[in-house]
Amino acid sequence: MISKTGGHGFKAVISAVCLILAFALLISCAGCANFTKKEWTADPDALAKAAETAGRNKLLIGCWIPPRPHQMKDDESAEARMKEVAESGINMVCTHHNDLPDMEFIHRLIKASAKCGVEVMIELGTDLSAEGIERNLEVVRETVGYENLYGYNLYDEPVDPYFPGLKEEYRLVKELVGDTKVVMMNLLPNYGPAGIMAPEPVTGMGFYRTYALNAILTGTDVLSFDYYPYNNGDNVPSFQNLLRNFCDLRAVADKFELPLWGFISNCGWTGMRVPETREILLDDHLHLLFGAKSYSYFLYAQHEDPGAPGGFTGMLDWYNNLTDTYERVRTVNGMLDNTGYRVLSYDLEGIIAENVRKEYESALSNAVKLHRDGFLSEFDSDGIDVLLGVFKARTAEENVNDGYATDTADKAYYVLNFDRWNTANVHLEFTGVREYTAWGSSGIEAMGAARELDLVIEAGDAKFVEFKTFAVDGN
Repeated sequence: MISKTGGHGFKAVISAVCLILAFALLISCAGCANFTKKEWTADPDALAKAAETAGRNKLLIGCWIPPRPHQMKDDESAEARMKEVAESGINMVCTHHNDLPDMEFIHRLIKASAKCGVEVMIELGTDLSAEGIERNLEVVRETVGYENLYGYNLYDEPVDPYFPGLKEEYRLVKELVGDTKVVMMNLLPNYGPAGIMAPEPVTGMGFYRTYALNAILTGTDVLSFDYYPYNNGDNVPSFQNLLRNFCDLRAVADKFELPLWGFISNCGWTGMRVPETREILLDDHLHLLFGAKSYSYFLYAQHEDPGAPGGFTGMLDWYNNLTDTYERVRTVNGMLDNTGYRVLSYDLEGIIAENVRKEYESALSNAVKLHRDGFLSEFDSDGIDVLLGVFKARTAEENVNDGYATDTADKAYYVLNFDRWNTANVHLEFTGVREYTAWGSSGIEAMGAARELDLVIEAGDAKFVEFKTFAVDGN
């Protein structure tokens, strides 16, 4: 017979043991969203069902210089040209300021674009005098009513002396359009003329962050820039500098909570070569890795007679022929569309750069660079340049407001093979068995739960790994 004293003692021991076990379980599962003990791998039917279930995002993909007026002389030809734009995967075109005198062309472009599901961004004139600004305001008044008019680019690659005039123009344009249209500027890259971009750098910020800061204080709804890495020389220094540019813009964009936009080089000109398909793909992925919410290709249409200086050949030549560049861009856009642009539902936390060459690792700022993530115990690769972006889910409200999918995990990885020539075999080992869904250029390529995950990533390509599964009963 158990005495009352002995009984209480036995219960106390049991209670203590339970508390210890509960505490141990709590510690082992801290930070372990979608943690499970059972390993499994989805079969092809489950992958197909998951692909049907998972939400998909639309990336705003622009291009500078739409088809030229002589290629869109009437409604029929305009619609034919814009149908070609849409079929390439581009869903926004940005005009050139020299197009503005021909408002008949602008209206025809907007209407034809609407029929093909393409948005339009109008670049306003560069005259920032009172008279010039008024002419730009007339353009805004004349076009603001179009539903597919996405917004207005006040100026392409402004420098510091232009900011006072642009500040006034931004104020006046916003008075007309409110929050119904995006009003923005596209900034120079960090290899621009520092002396006129930021004559008086803010202490501790450097000239480029000062330049970006001054542009924001002038007035822009997004932080957009262009950087073209494919020069005719060694592209390692160029990409090293691009990483610095991204870090500077990421810091300023985060501080002011502005979306980051960029430009992708798809053509060649003096001193710059035409990039290969995998190089365009790499540039696209790099923008998404740094959390960009939109990018535009430079350029779509050859904007001058090839006999004239500066007649770049883009995706559509002067004589109305689609080029090899068109096929490259269409191929890349199709590959990325298969990922559902799931990354747009997340925000960048930082980038792990343990598996890249020193030149690239040193280019990443401490604010962007991560040394470890709580989900990851090992990150190895036989590739020389692999970057791992750690992303956190945006709030459901943020995603709803921006039209993005809300069926997110708490965390995701963007694994980029930052090598334009060689395939990389990447090994990820997690701190426990994790549910995962791996997206690639063919859609959902793997799904299940595991302690380790091996990824084969082609040159210039990437995988997006979400720590969750889709449409799996009991998981």
